Amino acid sequence: MRTMPDLAGTHVLVTAAGSGIGRAIARQAAARSAVVTAVDREVEGLETLRAEFGNRVLPVLADLTAEAEVQAAAASASREFGPVHQLHNVVGGSRGSAPIVHMRVEDWDFTVALALRSCFLVTKHVAPLMREGGGIVNVASINARVPHYPASAYSSAKAAVEMFTKCTALELRPKIRANAVLPGIVRTRSTAAQTAPGSAALKAFEEACALGRVADPADVAGPCLFLAGPEARHITGTSLVVDGGVEIMAYPDPRDYLSDAMDR
Repeated sequence: MRTMPDLAGTHVLVTAAGSGIGRAIARQAAARSAVVTAVDREVEGLETLRAEFGNRVLPVLADLTAEAEVQAAAASASREFGPVHQLHNVVGGSRGSAPIVHMRVEDWDFTVALALRSCFLVTKHVAPLMREGGGIVNVASINARVPHYPASAYSSAKAAVEMFTKCTALELRPKIRANAVLPGIVRTRSTAAQTAPGSAALKAFEEACALGRVADPADVAGPCLFLAGPEARHITGTSLVVDGGVEIMAYPDPRDYLSDAMDR
């Protein structure tokens, strides 16, 4: 059986590392002997990473939509572990999802800032600290390509992340590669309602997935580490869909499985 390559001597910086996909990337990297700068705006998940892996993990608290905090986080990572080999931009999410005609401007702005502005700011300040041959992976979403009702802000921001990835690959070539990963629905804290056991929502998402199940964070972490690592050294400016086949099926519409669905 083929084992994953050892990452000893590799500095991996992961955003949103306290939970979900970011935490899975950080754990897999540290388990393979990398040193990890784990950035999040909540301390609890970072503390558990540090407790599990000790000094191989540097926990950094930061709001990654605020440039000064991003700069400080990047400086801390460089001081502690030196140049960065892999950057994983995982921050994302949404607030106040609603149909376009009812969406509040502040919720639109919050969602776009969380997914897109953070990706830009972290790349801006970490890329100059990266070693030649390093890899950036931006976690976008299958919703970059497949719209989801009523998630126009989230879907639009993730589509922008996919294009930002191409721009990054173009601008940073040949020193640094940049690629995107597009997950489908993943079992995380933010999707707890959609993935609750026995729920109509979970059944709908399972039926919309060619493989018949929603992903665990570890299902996405492996592809991210592959794309950022040396085995993908001739891959840049592209996207890897890790959705279990949602793109070839039909994304579920919550109006079909929620009795109190949003305005139609």
